[in-house]
Amino acid sequence: MKNKHVLLINPKTVNKYYHVSLSPIDRIITGFFSWTYDKNFDIPTHSHCTTMPPISLYALEALIKDRVNVTVIDEQVDEIDFNINADLVCITSTTTQIKRAYQISEQFLKRGVPTAIGGVHATALPDECQNYFNTVCVGEAEGYIDNVLDDLNKGTLQFRYVNKRTISMEEAPFYQYDISGGKYLPFHVINFSRSCPFKCDFCSIQSTLGSYRTRSVESVVEEITKAGAKNVWFPDATLTANPKRAMELFEGLKPLGIKWLSQITMNVANNDRLLDAMAESGCWLVSIGFETLNARNIKTASKMQNKVDEYSKIIEKLHKRRIAIEGNFVFGFDEDDSSVFDTTVKFIIKSGIDLPEFYVLTPYPDTVLYKNMKKEGRIVDEDWSHYDNTHFHYLPVFQPKNMSREELREGCLYADKAVYKFTNVIRRLKNAGIWRTPVLLANYIYASRIKSRHNLLPVTESISDVNPYLDLNIDDSLLV
Repeated sequence: MKNKHVLLINPKTVNKYYHVSLSPIDRIITGFFSWTYDKNFDIPTHSHCTTMPPISLYALEALIKDRVNVTVIDEQVDEIDFNINADLVCITSTTTQIKRAYQISEQFLKRGVPTAIGGVHATALPDECQNYFNTVCVGEAEGYIDNVLDDLNKGTLQFRYVNKRTISMEEAPFYQYDISGGKYLPFHVINFSRSCPFKCDFCSIQSTLGSYRTRSVESVVEEITKAGAKNVWFPDATLTANPKRAMELFEGLKPLGIKWLSQITMNVANNDRLLDAMAESGCWLVSIGFETLNARNIKTASKMQNKVDEYSKIIEKLHKRRIAIEGNFVFGFDEDDSSVFDTTVKFIIKSGIDLPEFYVLTPYPDTVLYKNMKKEGRIVDEDWSHYDNTHFHYLPVFQPKNMSREELREGCLYADKAVYKFTNVIRRLKNAGIWRTPVLLANYIYASRIKSRHNLLPVTESISDVNPYLDLNIDDSLLV
């Protein structure tokens, strides 16, 4: 069956940190990563995103590469050749990417090349996707991919493939993209777990990936050793969902002498033994979804693993162990009013969160949040390309309860500018007490992209009609 050629595509999206042009400091950053990690690393000016690889795409490649010829195109960093000869074009897409996915499919269908769609959006809204693709794949790919390839070989591709089975992680092969190609940050990417046991109302993981499960620690250690990796990224939704299994993983990583980063959840705030093992195994940065400083918002969102009164404690504990923190905060919950931005910014600076990230609450299809807001008539925009929770170049797609949509967007922009103002970066890192070179460089990159509000918008859009900060309840001194 190797005579069949399958093209795998990850559609592009606009990223607020993309590089329009390179400054001298950008060149210094490039040189640092080239010298320290990967001699081929570069910051391509044509790319929309230059951070981590699209793991779904490379997971799919690992599943099929022994049966068909595969070409992988990540449109974030590569151009699509629409004249390429292929027997099937497979696209994996999030909701934000889906509009571009439809455009890509249309181009290939015009040439008579069959197209298939899988991923988060296809699983949530398969009937919609069926209007734009020959084949729609629902659920985890391991459960249907053999049937797809068999039917491709026979020329009998079906309209729909559905997998309702929860896939064991031992069935999921490790993906092995080329980290020496200079397209992405030079980390070896490996999953220990899949899905998440928590059921936050705004999250689509449960509806698309099912129950939480992990690989064997032995297989993870073997894969890292085989790859000769010294810098590892675990892209798991949460690496610490099961503290017992996480402890086993950290103990297994200790002898490897690696440095790694991942996402964790607040359920380990009081587990000092686990935090010690995390640090001893080489963890240098974790991403945590703090989401909000309002306990009522936490309850409404069903994110019960978070305890607001424990935020400062876990921040202090991680910093004491020299683990930097990417702290994620969401604006637009029902208890939020225009004072939330200033309150959150001041907390972040005081607590010394190394890399703050802000998101606007977004009701993704097939989530509890979407269903509730739809029922309440609060969703006012169903252009999926606007369901982009981190870039703030569109108005929120829903009507907030205690502020206008304009106030919510401008508040998000204000918070970004405030925490990445140079003096506030220094204050944050001083309070953190950690001065890691990659964190310093990341702060520079974030700050330089945020400095101009135009860089937060698609290049085709104007900001002339935007009233900066409106009448938000903010402390202007944070921007002075």
